[in-house]
Amino acid sequence: DEPGHDLNYVGRAGLLSITGTKSRPVVPGMQVGDVGGGSLTALVGIMAALLKSRETGVGDYVDVAMTDGAFSWLATQLGLHFATGNVPSPETGLLNGAFPCYNVYECSDGKWLTVGAIEEKFFLEVCDVVGRPDLSGTRMDPEAVESWREVFLVHPREAWLTRFGGRDGCVGPVNDFAEAIADPQLNHRSMVTTQRDPQGEEHPQLASPFRLSNHPAALRSPAPLPGADTEAYLLEIGLTPDELAELGRDGVIGGPAG
Repeated sequence: DEPGHDLNYVGRAGLLSITGTKSRPVVPGMQVGDVGGGSLTALVGIMAALLKSRETGVGDYVDVAMTDGAFSWLATQLGLHFATGNVPSPETGLLNGAFPCYNVYECSDGKWLTVGAIEEKFFLEVCDVVGRPDLSGTRMDPEAVESWREVFLVHPREAWLTRFGGRDGCVGPVNDFAEAIADPQLNHRSMVTTQRDPQGEEHPQLASPFRLSNHPAALRSPAPLPGADTEAYLLEIGLTPDELAELGRDGVIGGPAG
């Protein structure tokens, strides 16, 4: 019975309690509760109901709560909690910054790297690339995180990426938006496309992440100009052409705002 936004949902679901640093939780940079907990959960539920209705001829009511969906994203962490009774917090677990093998590191130019070398074979590769075989035993040593921070502060990010190029170390960049748009992987996957608006101008657009071999996703039409579909929608809900004409003469519809 209370209003809420994304931050309220992920806070209530427990996600914020393991996100951030030991000194404070952080506000996520994207809508985990709205998009992950809400939209994606609804999408899966709707698709499941449609598939079942084709078999049975019976429809379903899909009940989705954003807090439920966000809570379900904690399956791995909750499994550990149920098994051990331990209550995790930021920078205390494998996946939220406690250990050298799975962390983010600042470089000499102020840019950041991701290191996801959880498995020993990947971590040994990282040690080899940075020239620190003496750190090979620190993969799961929380006391060694600061030593690793000093290692990566020696060179700028591009120098590290060059060194790690082609190596199996699970190391990559923390891209800003401009860098992500130009990233070779996202470009190879054509995740940014263009769309021509009704006036003929082209604009960048986010492409669909769903790739189906026989039914590829595509942008069918540009976003309409303000008011472009007003008459069509009014006809759809039952107004007659004469009533539309009267609304136009009275200035209720028409013009750039419809």
